[in-house]
Amino acid sequence: MNTMGTVADEKQGISWDDWQERNLLQEMHGVALRATLTKCASIAVLLLALVFWGYAADYQAVLGFVVCAGAVRVAFLAAAARQYEWVTLFAGMAVLYNPVFPLFALMGHWAFIFVIASITAFALHCSC
Repeated sequence: MNTMGTVADEKQGISWDDWQERNLLQEMHGVALRATLTKCASIAVLLLALVFWGYAADYQAVLGFVVCAGAVRVAFLAAAARQYEWVTLFAGMAVLYNPVFPLFALMGHWAFIFVIASITAFALHCSC
């Protein structure tokens, strides 16, 4: 009976290996899409902070939470891909942007440059 089912499935072009490969490709596509959305959300929040720089300090906790979560997610993805230099960069970024104990205030020229550098890091990792 199994041979009949296998023969019927192969006539339709569906086999267990094809099904597994298709599901693996769909899963990889989903992971890549969620990673891209995470990076884009972090970039969008950082760009909003630049545009409304005068008010950015008032919303530092929200900005810190979004960017910290994005940096942690990207660090885990980079670790899975064995890109340890990116892991170090994004883990450090997560520590700096943590909303519980912020290590810098979103005021002044240095913070502005740091936000631009963070946008650049997220954007450059998109190409990897």
